[in-house]
Amino acid sequence: MLALPLLALLFACGTPNDAPPVAPPLVPGAPMAGAAEGYLELPIGVPLGCFTARCKCMGSMAYRDQRQGPYNVGFDESTGIQTRPAVKAIWIDNGDEELVLIKWDACMSNDGLVEAVTKRLEAGTGLDLHGHIVLSASHTHSGYGAYNDQWHWFLGTDRYNEEVFERMADRMAEVALQAWSERQPAKLGLGWDFDWDPTDAVYHDRRGENNDLQVWPDQPDWVGGKDPHLAVLRVDTLDNQPIAVAYVFGMHGILFDADNSLVSTDSIGGLETAVAEDFDRPVVVMHIQGAAGDSSPSSIGPSPYVRMESVGDAGHGGIFDLWSRTPTSSEPITLEVASRHIWQAYDQIKVTRNGTVDWTYDVYHDPDVWHSDDKIYGEDGSILSPLDEFNAPNGAVFCGSDAPLIPGFGLQTEVFPYNTCVRADALTGLIAGTFAFPVEDAVLPFPETYKAGTTAARFGPISVLSEDGQTAQGEFVAGFFPGEPTAMFAEQWRRRAGDELGFAHPLTVGYSQDHEGYLLIPEDWLSGGYEPNINVFGPLQAEHIMEGVLEYGKMLQTDVREDPDPLGFYAPPVYPTHELPTEHPVYKDADGDPIRLFPDPTPEAGTRLTEPPEYLHIPKHFGEDFLDLGPIPAQVSRVDGLVQFAWNGGDPMVDPPHVFLERKNGDTWERALSHSGRPISEAMADILVTYTPFPLYPSSADQTHTYWAVWQAVGHVRDRMSMQTGTYRFHVEGQRYVGDSQTWPWASEPYELTTEAFEVVPATVQIEPAPGGMWVWIDAPGNGFRYLGAGEDAIGRNPLHDHVQLDVIDVDGNPDIVQVQLFDARIDGRRAWVDFDTTGFSEVRVMDQYGNYGLLTL
Repeated sequence: MLALPLLALLFACGTPNDAPPVAPPLVPGAPMAGAAEGYLELPIGVPLGCFTARCKCMGSMAYRDQRQGPYNVGFDESTGIQTRPAVKAIWIDNGDEELVLIKWDACMSNDGLVEAVTKRLEAGTGLDLHGHIVLSASHTHSGYGAYNDQWHWFLGTDRYNEEVFERMADRMAEVALQAWSERQPAKLGLGWDFDWDPTDAVYHDRRGENNDLQVWPDQPDWVGGKDPHLAVLRVDTLDNQPIAVAYVFGMHGILFDADNSLVSTDSIGGLETAVAEDFDRPVVVMHIQGAAGDSSPSSIGPSPYVRMESVGDAGHGGIFDLWSRTPTSSEPITLEVASRHIWQAYDQIKVTRNGTVDWTYDVYHDPDVWHSDDKIYGEDGSILSPLDEFNAPNGAVFCGSDAPLIPGFGLQTEVFPYNTCVRADALTGLIAGTFAFPVEDAVLPFPETYKAGTTAARFGPISVLSEDGQTAQGEFVAGFFPGEPTAMFAEQWRRRAGDELGFAHPLTVGYSQDHEGYLLIPEDWLSGGYEPNINVFGPLQAEHIMEGVLEYGKMLQTDVREDPDPLGFYAPPVYPTHELPTEHPVYKDADGDPIRLFPDPTPEAGTRLTEPPEYLHIPKHFGEDFLDLGPIPAQVSRVDGLVQFAWNGGDPMVDPPHVFLERKNGDTWERALSHSGRPISEAMADILVTYTPFPLYPSSADQTHTYWAVWQAVGHVRDRMSMQTGTYRFHVEGQRYVGDSQTWPWASEPYELTTEAFEVVPATVQIEPAPGGMWVWIDAPGNGFRYLGAGEDAIGRNPLHDHVQLDVIDVDGNPDIVQVQLFDARIDGRRAWVDFDTTGFSEVRVMDQYGNYGLLTL
C-alpha cells in the first residue's frame, strides 16, 4: 500500500478537476453480534511461555525428565493439561463496519498472528477486514509458547515454530468464523464499576515502588495501588438472552509458578469459568486484560490448582452483578476501528503530553568518551530533557533491578534506575546460542522493536451504566495496547483520551496486537522496580505509544470512515531486518541422534493400561506412592474419592486426547455437564492429564505414548460438595497417526476408550461426640486438587454448614428426626459443632443438606 504523502502527490498531478477521494460517511446501523468459543488443541510437549525460568539457559525450572520433543529448543517441554487454553471471539458489526475481538490464553500477542488471522477471515468471509481484528492474550504464564517470531521474545516463549503458529492462527480463525456465522440482531450495553474488589479478595497491587508517587494534582487516593475499575460489555439478543459477556480489569496469570509443566489458563481461566457458570446455558464469557502489569491474583488454598478456582469463587459475584445491572440498547450504532503501527526507534521516541512537555532521548554518545550528567529531575521535580542517561540506540533491558544482571554491558551513568540497565547487545549471544541460530543473524536493534502494533475502536451510542449508577446513552471506546499496562498508564489513558479526544468512557485493554513489555508512564518507570526491566526503549516508550494512538484516534471523532489501515498495519519496517528461517532447527538428542520431527505410528492407541510402565510422569502434587492403575473402585465417595487411569494413545503431534466424564441416564450414557451445559472434560479443571513417551529418548526411536488422567469426585464450580450421585465412567477420544506425511498437517484417524463404570455415593460425615453435642465434618484427601469453597480445606477437614438433619434412635428403639442449625460462631478447627445432647440415644445419623451422612453408635 502506498504511503499517504505519495498518494497525495499522485492526486496533485491530475487535472484541475481531479480531487482526492472523499472519505465516505459513517453509516449508522442496527447492531449485529455473534460469539463463539473453542480450545487450542496443541500437542503436549509444546513449551509453556512467559516464565524465562523455564528456559534451559535460566535453570530449566519446569524440567521433569529426559524427554525430548519436536516443538521446543530452549525451553522445557510441557507434560500435560490442567486446563486447555481457550479461544473466544465476539463479532460486532452494524452493516457498515466490523469489530472482531478474539481472546486466547497465551502469554503475549503478536502482530504476525493478527495478520495471519486477518487473511484467513478475509478468505472465509469475503470482507476487507484489515485493521478490524483485535487479538488479545490472557497473559497466563502457563500457556503455550513457540508461536512468536520476534526473536528477542524467544526468552519468553522459546524459539518460533511454524507449525505451532499455523495451528494457533487456524484455530483462532475457526472460532471467529463461527462467531461471524452466528451473528444476529443484538442489544449492547457497557457497565462500569469502581472499587469492586475493596478487600483485595480477587486481585491486589504488586508494585510498591510507586506507592507515594504523585503524578497528577488531582490524583485519586487509589493511584499507587491496583486499578480498581471494572468494565463489562454486555451483548444480548433482542429478547434479552445473553450472547456474550466481556469484562475488563487487570490481573496477572501467575498462580502456577515457573516449575509448572502443565498447560493452564491460570487465574484468568478460573475466574472466567466461575462467571460462565452463573448462567444456565453456554454463554461466551471473555476476560479481557486491563492494567494487569502491576496487579497479581489473590487466592486461598494449598496448591495452585485450588487457588485458581478460589479466584473465581471470590470474583464472579461482582462481575455477574455488574452484568445484571447493565442496561442494553438495540438502537442503531456508528462503528469505527483504526489500527496502526507506532514507530518507535530510539531517535523517534518522544512524549509531548499535548504540548505541555518535550521529552526525548539525547543523541547517541560514544560511551568510551562520554558519561551522562546523572541528573534526572530539575529543581522543580520535573523530568529533565533530553534524557541523556538512556544512551541506548539498540535499547536496554533489566532496568530497575537491584544490580546489573549482566555486568559490563551497562549505560554510562551512576544514577538509579539507569545504572542497572543492560544494553540489548548483551543478549544477542545468549539468544542465538540458546535458540540455535547464527549470532550474526541477531540484528540490532531487535527488528520488531521498531514498531508497536495498536488498535483503537469506538461504537455507539449504546446504553452505559456509569460508576455512579447513572444510566445514559454513551459509547464503547477502547485503546488496545501492545504490552502490559500498569495502573498509572491506564489512568493516564483515561485522562488523555477524555481530555484530548472527548471520550467519556475510554477502556484500557492490554496484551493486544503486539508486545512491548510493561507499559509505564515515565514517572512510574523512573521509580525502578521489577516492571521497568522488560521494555526495550526506556521510560518514554509506553507513553510514546499512547500518544501515537491518541493521534490517529482523532479520526474516531469524525463522522466519516477513514481507511482503518492507510499505511498498512503490516507494512514492512523502514529499517533493515533479518528474517529468521521458519523451519524448526535440526538438533540432536543426548545420544547424538536427530530429533524426530514427524509422528510415531501407534497401532496400540486406545489400549487401557492396568500395570504401571517402567516410568510414568504424574504431577508432584500427588506424591510418589499415589500411582495405581488397578480397576476403578466400584464406589467412589464425594469429595475424598480420586479416580485415575492410564492408556496408550497417539503421538501428541496428532493426539489431543479428550477425556469426558459420562453419566448413565436410564440405559443411555450421556456426557456429564456443568450447570452452564458444558461437558466435564480435561478442558476444564475437573480432570488433569499428563503424558509420558517410552522410552523417554532418543525420540528417533519408536516410542509408546502414554497418557494418565485423574479426577476428584467434586462437582464443577456450582456443586462441589453436592455432586449428583449415580453411575459414571470416562470416555476418551483421541487421534493416531496414519500415512507417511513428513510435514504438518498430519494424517490421522480416531480411536476411543471407555473405562468401567463406578458409582458416586455421598461423602462420609465424620462425627466426634463430646459433652453436650458432637463435632461434624467431611474429610478431603491429602492430595486433593479441587477447591471446595472458601470455608473448606482441599486437603483436610471441611465443616458442615447451615444445618444438619439428625435421624436418632433412643435406647428404647424409638426413632425421631431432628433439624439442627449450625452457626459459624461454633465452627472450630474446620469442624462444625452440633448442639445436641446424645444422652439416652443409641444411634445418631447426621446428614447435611446435600445428602452426605455419617453414623454414630453410642
